Amino acid sequence: MNTRRIVSFLLGASLVTTAVAQDPVTPVRIDQDRFVPIHTHLSGPAGGIWAAGNAYKVRLDGGFEFIPALGPTAPVNLPLRWSTESVRLGGTELVSGEATERRVHDARYEYDLGDVVEAYDLRHDDVEQTFVIETRARGGALTVRGSVDSPLHADARPPAHGPIAFQDDDGNTVVEYGAATVIDARGRAFPMLSSYEAGSIELTLDAASVAAAEFPIVVDPTLVVGLPLDDIGEVVLAVLQQTTSANYRNHMVAFTRIFSASDHDVLGYTYFEGVSNAVVVLADVTTAYSNEHIAISGLDTPGRFVVTAEQRQGFKTHLWMYGQPATVPTLNQGSTHTVIASTGEHYRNPASGGDRDDTDVCIVYDFIQGSSRTIDALLYDPGHPSSHTPLPTIRTTSQELAPAITPYAGTHGWIVAWADQGSPSQVLVRQVFKSGSQGAIVFGVASSSNNHYFEPRIAGQDGRYMVTARGVPIGLGALAIRSLRIDWDQTPLQPTVPQVRSERLVHVGESYTNRSLAFDEVTRSHWEAGFDHTVSLFAVTTRAARLGFSGGTVDTIAPDEGAHQNPQSVSVAFNRSVSGGTLGFSLAYFTRDTLNGVYGVIHRYSPTSWNPTTFGAGCGGASTLENWTPSLAGSQEFSGTLLGHAGQLAACVVGPASTTIPLDALGMPSCFYLVDPAGSVSVPGVGDGSGNPTLTMSLPDYPAFLGDLHTQWLIVQPGANPLGVITAASRIHDVQ
Repeated sequence: MNTRRIVSFLLGASLVTTAVAQDPVTPVRIDQDRFVPIHTHLSGPAGGIWAAGNAYKVRLDGGFEFIPALGPTAPVNLPLRWSTESVRLGGTELVSGEATERRVHDARYEYDLGDVVEAYDLRHDDVEQTFVIETRARGGALTVRGSVDSPLHADARPPAHGPIAFQDDDGNTVVEYGAATVIDARGRAFPMLSSYEAGSIELTLDAASVAAAEFPIVVDPTLVVGLPLDDIGEVVLAVLQQTTSANYRNHMVAFTRIFSASDHDVLGYTYFEGVSNAVVVLADVTTAYSNEHIAISGLDTPGRFVVTAEQRQGFKTHLWMYGQPATVPTLNQGSTHTVIASTGEHYRNPASGGDRDDTDVCIVYDFIQGSSRTIDALLYDPGHPSSHTPLPTIRTTSQELAPAITPYAGTHGWIVAWADQGSPSQVLVRQVFKSGSQGAIVFGVASSSNNHYFEPRIAGQDGRYMVTARGVPIGLGALAIRSLRIDWDQTPLQPTVPQVRSERLVHVGESYTNRSLAFDEVTRSHWEAGFDHTVSLFAVTTRAARLGFSGGTVDTIAPDEGAHQNPQSVSVAFNRSVSGGTLGFSLAYFTRDTLNGVYGVIHRYSPTSWNPTTFGAGCGGASTLENWTPSLAGSQEFSGTLLGHAGQLAACVVGPASTTIPLDALGMPSCFYLVDPAGSVSVPGVGDGSGNPTLTMSLPDYPAFLGDLHTQWLIVQPGANPLGVITAASRIHDVQ
């Protein structure tokens, strides 16, 4: 007789509950400070000196280039380049010789031009250009002239005090070169006249004002973005489980920032538990290539994060990796490695799996060369960044794209999943061992002639796996996110064929994008699925569903809870060190609204599921010590051990409600039956390694089964009373 199934069935029929979601923490903006300080590009000085603000980025070496954020609807960037041609005071030219460049601090860059210093002070929303003149060479007017090279254009205008608007071909003001002013040593302001004609700006201060000014003087026009359209493309998140170091930021989120359709940057932030003290640690903001379709994974033992991106450059796409130490909170101090593509080759759609105990990440990707298309893989150790280990091709294909991989390796390696759009449509999987060898391709893990499967995600370890995928019906049917629970016992030598335990519907509706999946490595019974829902042409929202051991949805959460508009691209990661000592999942996503920010939340299991309360009292010297696992709906092995009664026969009564029934008439004086017999069952305890009676059962993964669960141990103890049976106090478990 299958006791566990009987218990699960009776609980499903009798528990009287209310649906209680995981405990969400208020969303916290991770990129609160979007400013990226002045830095040398990751490839070295040849890659340039860059910085970025809320709606712009700049290249500073060899001249000043201002690049406004235009968003994905702009096909290309529309930069504005300034070159100083002349600074004259009366008849004296102050610019002489080659300019000497220097970075003064994170937000100031200077060019020493001889008798004038040209400087750029970078702020969150604009850039202040200044020309500092220390001494008065002679009398006369002050004139600053610079050339402007840009696909933007401005109308010619005579000298006037006011901004110069640079517009795109549709007449939108994209960059505004602000009205210039001279500030003298006493803080007095003298308005300058600005003129523009044929790519040349001239700023002028009349001779009388120059004569009245006390030197040194500063000329300070400001460049601002007239039509800021900053946008974000993808967000990915990883969480390391080591938290022993005080400066160990165990979360890292990376995201792409879209300046134009052909220029995506990648930024990365690390932060502490609880979404606090986020700092930017990765910025690749060059215009030399576009970083798209990123992935992230973690290595616990060395304490590193690895970000991977497809790096599009002309008619080829490289594969780029960046390794960030968790204990280093400074910008671009990690290691980099690039798998260089030849012309016509493309490394696309990377996904990566980390490791808790080793130093290699496994990166899977699409490799496209002409009409040839394969799913390939490599091993990469960021501690030795100059090389990688290519692995044999996982799959040669013409119909499959965008593979998925388990976020963290199990004992023997990772599982790769991908979708085949043939007939029938199916999800395929393959094991990649830590040695780099591979198991056989397993076909038809999910197979259907009625649905196409897209965007598979896989998570799990050592025999327990879940696959989620977007199901699109062929003909009649409903769009849905589906889950498939897989049992797959593996060894390096003889892996068994995976068995699909169940297929369930996570969410049914229109226009879903399946984003991410994470596995609870402690309970080994729960997963968190993240997906986006396109509500209408202009509205998107994001969801996170906690799944139980059979793939059923325990609860579904809107992480943003309506705080911002259009939250999307949710990424989830397991977090064993949630504040308060409980487990949970960390989430990150971005919002497409006036703030366009990246936010983080933590969905933790309620602490009440860890701490059952006591109802009534035991009798006959029954132990008061019991060890219970968290009462989480969907737990495959919910268990409790009665301590202090090793070797004794015992049974545990399980039911949906409490009662108080005296047992004196049965020969058990001062004992009480504390679990309502209606709907309850009695389950024999099985001795653990020390002989203590232990109950193990499954808790269904249906929202209707959330609520109170009551247990009470009955122990056979001859001589304790006429019947020879004593009772322990009842425990009330809050099933979450």
